[in-house]
Amino acid sequence: GRGGAPRPSPFGPPPIAQHTVPSRSGIARYAAYTRFRLLYVNKASWWWGHHAQVEPVMSWTEMMVAAVDAAARSPAASPTQHGLLPVEAAPHGLWLEFGVGSGKSTAAISVRLKALLGAETMLHGFDSFQGLPTSWAHTKLGPGTFSTGGVVPEHLTRLENVRVHVGLFSATLQDLDAFGPAPVAFAHVDVDLYASAVEVLSKIACQLYPGTVLVFDEIVNYIGFEISGEYRAWEYVSSLYQISWDYAGLFWQQAVPVMVSERGRVC
Repeated sequence: GRGGAPRPSPFGPPPIAQHTVPSRSGIARYAAYTRFRLLYVNKASWWWGHHAQVEPVMSWTEMMVAAVDAAARSPAASPTQHGLLPVEAAPHGLWLEFGVGSGKSTAAISVRLKALLGAETMLHGFDSFQGLPTSWAHTKLGPGTFSTGGVVPEHLTRLENVRVHVGLFSATLQDLDAFGPAPVAFAHVDVDLYASAVEVLSKIACQLYPGTVLVFDEIVNYIGFEISGEYRAWEYVSSLYQISWDYAGLFWQQAVPVMVSERGRVC
């Protein structure tokens, strides 16, 4: 069973790469501790994309539309392809967003999702709408940043294929249990904090199948990304559950889609 998030293993300082790309801000010129030896280059994502073997796109919208399209076509959106019986409430797998905030990305995803798979395919958004629960390491952002005062953005209430789960992840992630083993077709992870990302990813790890598309926000190209935050959380959880994956796209630090290719650990 998943039980709870295991303790991460600490690792030493990042190795030094053979090549460095000057940071625009001049703050850092070091290689990250990652499978691709990515550099913190502060906006020079073309270099990052080259080494990750993905082509950076020119807009956030282009990237998100491509990610949703890929998920809709994937085996994870067709449970029977993985030997699973379709769940009536999630016939095309689960479509999730962790970290709704203003609802801009929620609206964009829901509109594209409805066009591809119809209004019956729900996008489930999870957020407390109280902002960050704790300070974000390596940034100046403290608790409460991004808060909407606990209020769900009004425009989301008009989207028929969106259901918002309000509260801390510790209280709302259990809502996913109602869908049983339904595969996650798509998840937008915009939780910023390492602990939050580990909590979310550990919850859905056993429902990630070949074809699942995950889109991470603020995953690379900021100071400390390889030490804390979504990147390290994904490296940790994917290693723990023996999940193989590939980068599928890139738009600066705002969004890096990955596609699951295999999960080795039996849940």
